[in-house]
Amino acid sequence: LTKTAEGFNIDFGNTGEIGTPTIADNKLFTQDGFHSPNFYALQAGTGQYLWGVELGESGISPAVYHQGVLLINTYSCTLYALDAATGKLLWSKWLAGTIYSTPSADGNSVYVVYNNGGRNPKGTEDYVLASFDLRTGKVNWMNWVDTEVIACPVVDGKEVHVASQSGNYYVFDKETGKSVLTSTSVKAVSSPTLTADKIYLTASVNGKEQLLVLNRSDLKVAKKYPTVLSAPSSSNGDCYAHMNFNGSHPIVYKNKVILLLDSANLIAFDATTEKMLWKQPVSAHQNQLPIVANDKVVVATLSGEVLSYDINNGNVTTLRKNAGEIDGQPVSHNGFLFVASAGVLSVVKSLVQFPWSQWNKDARHNLVVE
Repeated sequence: LTKTAEGFNIDFGNTGEIGTPTIADNKLFTQDGFHSPNFYALQAGTGQYLWGVELGESGISPAVYHQGVLLINTYSCTLYALDAATGKLLWSKWLAGTIYSTPSADGNSVYVVYNNGGRNPKGTEDYVLASFDLRTGKVNWMNWVDTEVIACPVVDGKEVHVASQSGNYYVFDKETGKSVLTSTSVKAVSSPTLTADKIYLTASVNGKEQLLVLNRSDLKVAKKYPTVLSAPSSSNGDCYAHMNFNGSHPIVYKNKVILLLDSANLIAFDATTEKMLWKQPVSAHQNQLPIVANDKVVVATLSGEVLSYDINNGNVTTLRKNAGEIDGQPVSHNGFLFVASAGVLSVVKSLVQFPWSQWNKDARHNLVVE
């Protein structure tokens, strides 16, 4: 732990990418590297050690905080629920030999997709979306999906939405697990964002990635944004890059602007007219999304810069230049950004309060910004 003019740096050494930290109750929760099983709670304002645990495996996903509970998947192969105040293990479940996604939570339930080793009556599907009780791990329900989820389930209202890595799209009742809608024609290549009546996601259209809007009522295409996107890829053999891969996950800002980060650009669209408002070249990690608030958009780049964009015109300001590649999403707390790069977790002063305390914004992972 090294104090700086801006706050502090924490150097975890050479144990792999730190990824996205989580902040809740003035605590900073972080792993010390993808190749380590160690996980810590630190004082968010000072970096002071509070507690630490050694999990059964390395390959730790971003921690999801919900109602005092931390939820963590490991790449191989367990879902953990920890008490955020003490680090005490509440429950854990071995799920599968490999897990490429992050859990989601809403109410008293946890939602996660994994290979359960079985087959449905068709004899072809062996993955499930499962719901567990947040505090006990008791199974609420499970239902079939065809393969691993893109990034995570997304929860909104009475529904859980899953875009699978094969491109299929599923909607389930979050209380009963019953299938509400299924589409095999969407060809999703990102996780979705849900408004009251629409679904925003990127999809493969005639072999090219485009931003689509679907009706929540029937999963039919309501809009097809004409701009062809540069699809990010998770198929480079890097398990860290593959785990929690978002694709060009859209962010809906005040129902006015749709933002997305593809493999080459940060792009803003008018939500009503479908017109591209602006595009700025930027290269970021495959599992990163921008963070957005108060008409500002912040992106951490592979080259180590933290950039802030004006959401109205795309004008860019450099907030910080780090020493190495930034390997996760920044998060925000009390006017500071927490950024992980090259094995070091550092603090960056921010001029904007961003309500973005964990990976993909919150435990439901629905990227609507009011």
